[in-house]
Amino acid sequence: MRVSVLGALVCIGWATTLWAAEEEYLVKPYLVYPADQQMYPAYEEAVQHYLGELQAWYLQKVGRTFKMAPLKVVRSQYPYRIMRCGDPPKQACADDPKRLDGNWGMYMNLAIHNGTEHWDERAATLVFGAGGGGYAGSNRYPNDAGWSIVGDWVLEPLSGVENVWGIPCRYSDGWQCAGHVPKGTPAHELGHAFGLPHPDQYPGASIMKWHGGYPDVGFLPHEIDYLQKSPFFRLDTLEKRERS
Repeated sequence: MRVSVLGALVCIGWATTLWAAEEEYLVKPYLVYPADQQMYPAYEEAVQHYLGELQAWYLQKVGRTFKMAPLKVVRSQYPYRIMRCGDPPKQACADDPKRLDGNWGMYMNLAIHNGTEHWDERAATLVFGAGGGGYAGSNRYPNDAGWSIVGDWVLEPLSGVENVWGIPCRYSDGWQCAGHVPKGTPAHELGHAFGLPHPDQYPGASIMKWHGGYPDVGFLPHEIDYLQKSPFFRLDTLEKRERS
């Protein structure tokens, strides 16, 4: 019976965590909640499943994939009102549940690092921030400190559970939560965390141009070459598993 690489790696995604601690360069996933709001167990389950799919998708499109640490669920030190609207909260934001005027990226950073603002070196940190609405951002700093953050408009479609205290998809324009956009968004943002820019000047389709093409679209040839040479992609996960 033929088993696709994508399906196989989703099934054995847990195995990568057995040896992930041995590697220097890791993708570090987090699921973050505000201090005063309830957690949705369905979000953790959905993110766990998606991470295996994402790891397999990179393997399929690049020929290699990244090493990944176990998912960590973190409760922020800050209440949602401050995270969403700033400290002190802006009144116009507090009165409008659709607005996200606070520095969401900073609050995600503070949450996963116990109040200290920094990004780990030799890591691509992938944060799913409950309450973050349509926030999607990423960057890469020197010493391979990369980060990518997504919010409710990824978590809700992945899990099928609306975040009633956050900024759910009913506040979106529709397309952000439809089709393959929600799954393609973390794939795109993680590409930035690895150091890929938008390849707008190059012909051809790429997830770095438009994340709505996930899972069919992959990367341009020069992007594949870059990722294969990246320290995050030094080993083929399946080869590593088969040798162990």
